[in-house]
Amino acid sequence: MSGQTDLPYKFVVLNNDALNVWALPGGKIAINRGLLVLLKDEAQLATVLGHEVVHAAVRHGASQNVARDFTPARRISSAARYGVSQELEADYYGIAYM
Repeated sequence: MSGQTDLPYKFVVLNNDALNVWALPGGKIAINRGLLVLLKDEAQLATVLGHEVVHAAVRHGASQNVARDFTPARRISSAARYGVSQELEADYYGIAYM
């Protein structure tokens, strides 16, 4: 994996019932309360966050937004739609991060 592992990561919990977690280019990672309360232990949290850290580190969201003129809200929405190869990469390296 070639990526940026020294990002200034920032983790936030959003007061939202939706079962969701996401990463933005630059290292901001958010998990919704709805998903957080379903996790059984810190190992499950580490798995979810490790997966998202990989998305941020290898700039999956940024690679989708290159040369596009999106508003900030549309960039957030677009960053959440990764391809199968990007999801598999995030799974593989996310386990190592975990």
